[in-house]
Amino acid sequence: MVFNWKYRALGWFSLPSIWFFQIILVAVTPMVDLFLVASLPFGVWGSVMPFVITFLAMDLILATLACIIEREPIVRAWRILPMRVIYRPMLSYCIWKAILRAVKGAWVSWGKLERTASVPVRV
Repeated sequence: MVFNWKYRALGWFSLPSIWFFQIILVAVTPMVDLFLVASLPFGVWGSVMPFVITFLAMDLILATLACIIEREPIVRAWRILPMRVIYRPMLSYCIWKAILRAVKGAWVSWGKLERTASVPVRV
């Protein structure tokens, strides 16, 4: 779709945007958090802190922009900071699991069990 002239907006804007913001950035974020936690005992947190602050600032800027676009109160953008502690690790786990499955070439299913009618019914 990238080189298809009919879908040029999707191919040149949407797909790269999805790859960067929804996959790569979410996959890299736990590494920044891990580097910060790992740097604390060694006393080199000062060199990691600019990256952490940059990630937090980008999250806050994007949340503020989303609030402006949706005409929501800008105060709601501050909710992005606690989300980093709770929601972001779960999302990153799912992204890494999906990336590893895609690299492995494994098919992903819903895990639906077949009905066998083998459970006894108590009367």
